[in-house]
Amino acid sequence: MPGTEAIKAKITSLGADAPEDHPAHARVGTEFEVSKNMPSNIDDAVEMYGAEVVFSRFRGALVIDLQSFMRTQIKKKDFTDEGLQTAVDNWTPGTRGPGVSLAQKAENLMAGMDEEALQALLATVNERRAATD
Repeated sequence: MPGTEAIKAKITSLGADAPEDHPAHARVGTEFEVSKNMPSNIDDAVEMYGAEVVFSRFRGALVIDLQSFMRTQIKKKDFTDEGLQTAVDNWTPGTRGPGVSLAQKAENLMAGMDEEALQALLATVNERRAATD
């Protein structure tokens, strides 16, 4: 059953091409809220807007999610075209891949550090270990 929900929106800028005297500049950063009758499930959505609209909006969102997933894959160090296709073949919308452990995140961050920065980090880690012993 559809229900009324509060929907919020705000603008953070008007863009470089907006004239300085545009009245919307006064509304930048202000949050506005409206009430809207929203579907609570797919059947409600189809009833309210029609199957064609619901599918079209779903497909558009699916393409955007897939493009985001692809960009994540393309940024990987071990990227290959074949690996991208395999990852896409195994992708399911609305799910996340396996997370990266804290240790792996730290290792990834340290990979770009010079020797001096690594030594400073190691000293900090050793100080913290000594303080907890």
